[in-house]
Amino acid sequence: EVGDGCSALDVADMILELRVLFARYFDHGRAEVEPDAALRRQRCQAVTNTAAQVEHVRAFRHEEAQIAVVVVVEIPIAGYPTGALAGHRLGQGERLPLARAKARAFAAGLGIFTRLSHTWQCVGEPGSGQDPCTIWERAAACNAAPREKKLEMREVTETLLTLPMPILAMLLLGLVLWLHRGWSLVLIGGATLAFLGLSVPLVATWLETQLGEAAPSFDVATPGDAVAIVVPTAGIFADSQGGWWPSSASIRRAVAGQALAERTSLPLVLIGGSPLGEAETEAVSVARQLGMIGSDRPDDPTVLLESGARNSAETAAAARTIAERLGGTHIVLVTSPVHVARMAANLRHVGLTVSAHAPAPHASPQQPLGVLAPYLPSAAGLAGSRAALHEYLGILWYLINGHIVMADLEPGS
Repeated sequence: EVGDGCSALDVADMILELRVLFARYFDHGRAEVEPDAALRRQRCQAVTNTAAQVEHVRAFRHEEAQIAVVVVVEIPIAGYPTGALAGHRLGQGERLPLARAKARAFAAGLGIFTRLSHTWQCVGEPGSGQDPCTIWERAAACNAAPREKKLEMREVTETLLTLPMPILAMLLLGLVLWLHRGWSLVLIGGATLAFLGLSVPLVATWLETQLGEAAPSFDVATPGDAVAIVVPTAGIFADSQGGWWPSSASIRRAVAGQALAERTSLPLVLIGGSPLGEAETEAVSVARQLGMIGSDRPDDPTVLLESGARNSAETAAAARTIAERLGGTHIVLVTSPVHVARMAANLRHVGLTVSAHAPAPHASPQQPLGVLAPYLPSAAGLAGSRAALHEYLGILWYLINGHIVMADLEPGS
């Protein structure tokens, strides 16, 4: 489409241009290094023909995108010494056109991604006449968007930044740079090694251990001045009939917290709201499933439910309120090992003292590979590494947004 400043490029034309440019790039290189004179003339004719096609497609491109190609991409790359194709060096006079062709190919791909991203990010109200076009205007509009839009963008961002997307991006970039064999082999080899390494269960266990040691362990024999056992939930899901069920991680945490509460006589606090707008809160779902609440039994005064928290920061704020009501600041955190570091940092940030009690690892079936299983890549190993790296990204996000500071990550702080 060609229109005002808010018009998106015709994606089909841009894809066609990108394909033609890559074809021209390949034919150009073959024309320069083909030893047979007849084939070289044929390749040169192909370059001439594809050049006309490129200009025909480019004639329908948006003027703004053309300016961006020249200013942002073409000018810096045109002066860069382009490497030889197939091991041969081109003449100095031929480097500039080749570099410009490469720059336009790169810009075309970047333009497609940017325009699609703009379309995805647009949150203008229908009929309002407001359709923010620039990245910055769209970001500002998203800040005022409904919570559902923000959650969708957050989920997409998490998907793009967590495994296996970064590895796939490295592989794709390595294929795009295939003519630059050095960089291509580095990217493809690095992506392969990263995939294999992160799929090893031993690596996943090591990553989880670093996160689980972010808080001192709770000694059941000497509870000290602890006033409550805090269990943050870990999600729920709906069945085909609309019923809500806790996730396996939520059940493991709550069962461990319940057993610890029986041994120490400390009140059990389940904290979990509806972060995605579920019809039932996570805390209520877990308590109902474990028989802590129900119409056929009286309320247990030793079980406290907090159903307003939607993330770790809000969970910490709710835990502080409950701890102050109970007359102390020391709480026992019962959560998954990978979640200890981020949750404990949020609790320390609001002034609480934290001890951690990890649920006992669930029994796994007998491994047919025996002692070799922890050293061989597996889907379970990749899932463990993904969960650990997701927590590291979450800690970074909380640091950037000011929910925690570096001092909160220290176990003794």
